[in-house]
Parts: sequence; C-alpha cells; structure tokens
Amino acid sequence: MTLATSAALLLTSCGGDAPAAPATATATTSVAPVVTEPVDPTTSTAPSTTTSSSTVGSTTGGGGVLTAGDEGRELTLADFFNPGQYWEEDRYDIADRKDVPGIATTVDSCYASSADELELRLGNNFSQLTFSVGQANDSLSSDQSITVEVLGNEAQREILSVPFNEITEFDIPVEGVNALKIRLLLDDKVADCGGSVIGVLVDPVLS
Repeated sequence: MTLATSAALLLTSCGGDAPAAPATATATTSVAPVVTEPVDPTTSTAPSTTTSSSTVGSTTGGGGVLTAGDEGRELTLADFFNPGQYWEEDRYDIADRKDVPGIATTVDSCYASSADELELRLGNNFSQLTFSVGQANDSLSSDQSITVEVLGNEAQREILSVPFNEITEFDIPVEGVNALKIRLLLDDKVADCGGSVIGVLVDPVLS
C-alpha cells in the first residue's frame, strides 16, 4: 500500500459525519396589536352605570293642615301636627275593650306644665271632633285618673277626668278652630297623685 493510499484511508475513517446537536425549539408568541378606533362623539354612547337605589318609606314627623277630605275617617298619629316622639300607635286593652287601635303615651306628671300634648291643625275646616280616652289595662298604676283638657285656639273647650277601667267620650265643637290641642296629665285632685299610666286616645274623627 502506498503512503498516499494509507493517508486517504485514515482521513476517511476519522472524517465521518458527527452526530447533530439536538435542536432547541424557541416558542415565539405573536401578539396582535390593539387598535383603538377613534370615538365619534356624535354617535358614541358612554357605558351606562346602573345605580341600585332602594326606596325607603318615610314617616312624616307630623301632618299639615287637614282639609275637608279628612272628614269622616279615623285619624292616625300622622295626622297630628308635629307630635312628640313619646306618642305611639298600637293596639291596647282598655277596660272591657280588647285589642283597640289607639294613639298612646305614658302619663306620669301631675303638673300642667308637663302635660303630654297632641295638636291638630284644622284650618277652620270642620265643625266637630269626637274621640274617646281611656287607660290601658297594663298601666303601671291603677289608682290614678287622667285629666284630659281640650283647647281650641288656646281657649279651653273641655276638661274631664278619666279614671282607670273607664272609657270617656268627647264631643268637641271646633267650628272656627284652627289649632286644637288635646292635653293629658295625671289628675292632681286624686289623693296621692303620682305614678304612671298609659293614656290612650281612641277613634278620633272630624266632621
């Protein structure tokens, strides 16, 4: 074998193809550009915002001037002008009457200056007011009477004493009366005036 042939064989055996290196795949994510279209102010509509609002029934602090349309119906606490927070509407047992709807307050003073008061603004629209007053059967005291005084335009129209276990009716002329007040206090003519009772106004009706 010649030298040239040996060299050729040597080159052939050492010069074979080398194994290819593993390819590393590179992931390419293509993000499409966001195109913002111009807004035409003449045709675009702004996104609507829905606001949830709940309607809460409101309670009036007191009625206004009553009118002829209020004749003949039973008045409620809302019909009285700016009543104090110590008045409330509920159902009461009074004497022999059970579950009677009424307007009530706790009466615990023997002094006129501390009387509990309700006022109606009549606007000179009526001729008569009828109602009844009694003491609730669950009053703390049972040995007291309630003095009920009715004023029309600040002039006394009626004054009566209502003992426990009785219901007293009132029939008050109110022609020409704008402001009518009903005042409750303990009867200071009762021996040992004091204690606490629940005075209840029942069935107030104007005519």
